Amino acid sequence: MLLTKILFQHRNRWQVIGANVGVFVGLFLLLFALQFYLDMRVLMRGARDANLLIINKELSVLNTMGAPSDFSEAEIEEVKKQTFVKSADAFVSNQYRASISIPDFNFYSLLFFQSIPNDYLGIKNADGFRWREGEEVPIVVSSDYLALYNFGFAPSQNLPQLTPASMRLLAVDLNVTGKGKTRTFKARLYDLSPNVNSILVPAEFMQAANAEFGEKQQPVNQLILSVQNPYDKNLNDFLKEKGYKISRGGLIGGELKSVLDLLILVVLVVALLLIGLSLLVFVLNFQLLVSQAQQEIRLLLQLGYRQSVLVKFLARNLLISFAVIALSVFVLLSPIKYMFGNALINQGYAMISLWLDVWVWALGIGFSGLFAWLNWRSISRSVAKVA
Repeated sequence: MLLTKILFQHRNRWQVIGANVGVFVGLFLLLFALQFYLDMRVLMRGARDANLLIINKELSVLNTMGAPSDFSEAEIEEVKKQTFVKSADAFVSNQYRASISIPDFNFYSLLFFQSIPNDYLGIKNADGFRWREGEEVPIVVSSDYLALYNFGFAPSQNLPQLTPASMRLLAVDLNVTGKGKTRTFKARLYDLSPNVNSILVPAEFMQAANAEFGEKQQPVNQLILSVQNPYDKNLNDFLKEKGYKISRGGLIGGELKSVLDLLILVVLVVALLLIGLSLLVFVLNFQLLVSQAQQEIRLLLQLGYRQSVLVKFLARNLLISFAVIALSVFVLLSPIKYMFGNALINQGYAMISLWLDVWVWALGIGFSGLFAWLNWRSISRSVAKVA
């Protein structure tokens, strides 16, 4: 208490408050920008461990007049042989008429089905997406479809909004018609896929249903690709040369990704400037404090106080202030991240975490350690000069 009165009697309270606010805002923006970038990278990438693209032939007047818009076997093989393509597979479409009804909602709709290898689904327990005769038909729906239903279709039809959990509880009747026969299967939502804008059923069900009810073989008009880098120039040139169009995947958000990266960079620069200026105010403020209290410091040294004790006292006060700031930043950022992540998960983006990324914690803790070390050295030098 005595040291506080002696050493801090010359302190300018408003300078300290300004520096605290500056460090708080700067550190918050820095960590927020990093967390936002990490989340956007997950969303833009779609899958966790693969860069997936869905391609089709670009439609034109010629296509509508009878020119083929489907992929031949030779074209599919050509795509698979490209060095920038890790794997490629065709979408298999239903060759029968299909509809679903949900008795609980008095809901009925015609629809289409497709199937792809489970490796491309981007969902948990993809290996369990199977079907055997007599079982319920599991269905995987695009995450985007849930958002369209909740914020577009449901309000206009006075239907309740749904979460992924509530959708899984709905009993669905799947009606299949073809070759003069009709059959109703019990079905249920299995999961939501961030990778594919489609309604997917297991390959086993598609094969069996097409064999029993299929009336006309559907051509392959969509391919799904796992590529090394969705922004590869060679890939882009190949697609342009062949007249193939990206319908979903890494390139679809190329311009948006560039804009987001630029915005994040601007926020990072502003955050670093704020933190830098605020830290400079902190350092100068304590140097000025030491300079103004040099007579008191010399007197304390003459009375038997060791230089290290004074340095620890000044540094401890500084570090307590910064610890409170850093803790406040994490206390504010954590619930913001939780609410943002929960909102995305409710719309089917299950790959998003509810918690701050480990890199955000690492940056915050690492920056705090660097701040402590720099200011400890600055205070030690200032006190040593006075002594």
